[in-house]
This record gives sequence, C-alpha cells and structure tokens, in this order.
Amino acid sequence: MFVTKSFVHKAEKVLKEGKENQIGIKKLMRQTKQISQIIAYIWFDGGDREVCNHLDECFKDINKLVELFNAKEGSPEYTWLKTVFKGQEHLLPIFCEEELKLYDFKLLIGQYEGVISDTEPGSDKFFSLGIPYPPSPRISDKPKPPEGPVAPIYREELEEWIQADSDKPPYHSDNPYIPTTCS
Repeated sequence: MFVTKSFVHKAEKVLKEGKENQIGIKKLMRQTKQISQIIAYIWFDGGDREVCNHLDECFKDINKLVELFNAKEGSPEYTWLKTVFKGQEHLLPIFCEEELKLYDFKLLIGQYEGVISDTEPGSDKFFSLGIPYPPSPRISDKPKPPEGPVAPIYREELEEWIQADSDKPPYHSDNPYIPTTCS
C-alpha cells in the first residue's frame, strides 16, 4: 500500500461527501508552479521591491501565506499576486476556500523542495503541504553561457520562469536552485 490508513479513511469521507473532484492533479501542479514563481519573483531584482518585501513577509508567517494563497480581488494580497502573474489573473486565487479546508500548510524555511504528505493523526485536513522558502542563491546578471552554467541562477532563467504560463508544463524548473514546491 502506498498511502496510509489515515489517508484512505479521509479519502472515503471525501468520496461519501461527493467532493472527489476537489483535488485535481493538474490544478495541484499549477498551484505548486505558482508558489515557485512567487519565490522566484521575490529573488528577481527586476521586480517591484515593495511587492517583493510584502511577499517575503508572507513566506515567513504561515497565516499570512495562507491568506496570500486565498487572496480575494480588491485585497492588498491580490494586488501583489497580480503584479507577479500579469495576464494570468484568471488563475487567482491560488487556493479556493474549499481547498484550504483540505490542506494543512507548513513552512519549510531554508529548503528548496516542498513535500506533500499525510497529515498528523487526528487532523481533519486531507494533505499536509510543506512549502519551501529557501535563501536566494547567487544570481548572475551575465548571459547564461552556451557551454553550461557557471552561476547557480541567471537573471534570464528567473525571468523566464516568472513569466511562464502557470497552467502549462513544465511545472518545475530544470534549475535545482529554483524551488520545487511539492515533490
């Protein structure tokens, strides 16, 4: 068996309640990419510094982060996300109210990979999502050389990742320094 009994019990409950379509794999992949893109935006020095500072604060407080993930139109958090996801506002909020009831969010400060796991025994949540928030690696302003990278990240890589369509593959960057938010 590749899932725990707790997971199976919770899945049975979701099925009985007719909510089995709430956990869509494609949407979960998009959400993980969006979170990674937000982190890349915070690192990218070509972005709006004030927005970056607000987003950085959200990633240091789980309650603020969950509020950011469920930002409603007209809120400051929604405005910050619109700055990151120009032209992709139709994909906001990142998590809807119903999804917030399913997930237990945890911050993984200093890590580059996130985790999707079962929740603690007795939790009413379905999954635990460990959201990584790594330190910014060295970012090079030079063009990425054709013979291979010299720096951990190039500005052009960050910019391409931030601007990539959140709803289309790839859902993780080839560069290991750009966080994979769930693995």
